[in-house]
Amino acid sequence: MEWTNLSLPISIKYLYPSGKWAFYLQVGYCADFVIKNKTSYQLQEIKGNVVDTYPEGSAFSLKDYSTGYWGGIGILREILKVRAGLSFRYYQLKNITENRNLEVNPQHFSVSLQIYRK
Repeated sequence: MEWTNLSLPISIKYLYPSGKWAFYLQVGYCADFVIKNKTSYQLQEIKGNVVDTYPEGSAFSLKDYSTGYWGGIGILREILKVRAGLSFRYYQLKNITENRNLEVNPQHFSVSLQIYRK
C-alpha cells in the first residue's frame, strides 16, 4: 500500500501555566486529503515444485477524503530566551476505504520536541 496525504488538523488547546512550566491538553478533528494512493497484491500458487505467480492486482480502493480525530498532551518550559516543549499525540482516521466490507482505520502516535524563541 502506497499512500501520500495532506492532513489539516483543527484543534482546541487548553494551556495551564505554572511558573516557568506550562502543561497543555489538545484535542481536535483532522481532515485528510489523499494525494496519491495505490494498493496491490501479488498472488502466488505452489503446485508441487512449481510456483505460479499471477499479475499484480489492486487490493482495494481508497477514498480521496477522510476524517478523523487526534489529541495530545504536552509540557513547555521557559529557559533563558527560548521556550522548549515536549508533546505526545495520537491520530486516528476513519473509513479511508470505499469497500464497506473492509475496515481500514490508520492510527499513529508521535512525540515531538519544540523550541520557540521569545
